Amino acid sequence: MITFKLEGLKELDAALGELSKATASNTLYRALQPAAELLDQTWRDNAPELTGGLKRSGGIVKSSAETGDAAFRAAKRQGADSAGAVQAKRDALRGSAADRSFAELTVGPGRAPKAIQQEFGNRDMAAQPYFRPAYESTKERMLNIITSGLTYAVSGAVERARRKALKAKG
Repeated sequence: MITFKLEGLKELDAALGELSKATASNTLYRALQPAAELLDQTWRDNAPELTGGLKRSGGIVKSSAETGDAAFRAAKRQGADSAGAVQAKRDALRGSAADRSFAELTVGPGRAPKAIQQEFGNRDMAAQPYFRPAYESTKERMLNIITSGLTYAVSGAVERARRKALKAKG
């Protein structure tokens, strides 16, 4: 898994602070989505044709949703009733503040065992990397997309929030 962590963006943090948590999170997802789509399409273009459907696997997933769903399934497997499984999902989504990201997308082939075998190889077959080359060839474009997307999406959301607040005041 490749993770980007941006630090030192005080102006962005201040602007996001003017928004509700839900609006800020949705704004960040809108800014990240085009870069995620670029990487998703590029790895699919690079992936070898297999009968196992590697190119049709995975996709773009909001990681928090995946985390909650995994906790729900794990609780059910351990014998929890529906209420207990829902509580496990809520607990996983809350997590500790240190573990939480405000907006996180996961891009790739998902958990298809064939995906790992193709990317890294095994004792019976040589590696046929497709994801890492896709990342390497798109990382600068993705950073530019994210930067311009953040500028546009956050400034627009803040402006809408300010207009809404002024309208509410009278």
